[in-house]
Amino acid sequence: MEMVVAGAGGFWRSERGASAVEFALIAPLLILMLLSAADLALAVNQRMVMQHILRVGAQTAMAGGSLSEVGRALETAEDTLATGRMSDLSVSDPVIDWRCGTRSVDRRASCGRGREPSAVFVFAAGLPFRSIVLGDRLGMDIEVALELEVPLSWSADND
Repeated sequence: MEMVVAGAGGFWRSERGASAVEFALIAPLLILMLLSAADLALAVNQRMVMQHILRVGAQTAMAGGSLSEVGRALETAEDTLATGRMSDLSVSDPVIDWRCGTRSVDRRASCGRGREPSAVFVFAAGLPFRSIVLGDRLGMDIEVALELEVPLSWSADND
């Protein structure tokens, strides 16, 4: 009997397999952290692609493109740059907002002191985010907006 007790005491003092047990306890946390980092990287990448698409439209507007030309540039950029995971991407049609400073006004209004309102292109895009782990259950959307004041030589009559 004494030998059995001595053998059991040696078993509890043995450290063989301790690292396997520690790894088994830590592995789920490590995997969760890895997948969370991958989700974050995916969201950042999708946001960067969306910003790039809107910048293509802004470049067309700065080059003097009409509203319809800017819209076509956005559609082409969306078709070219959006990844397969971005099938639900929604790029809004560009809108022109006439402003005196930060205040929206009618196109033919005067800002005072003989100044005309400036034309501001407003671009927006949205995408429901699909997590690698949780899919659509997060209920998060990635939204990007861009406003661009175009030179006074630009005219909304280009369309």
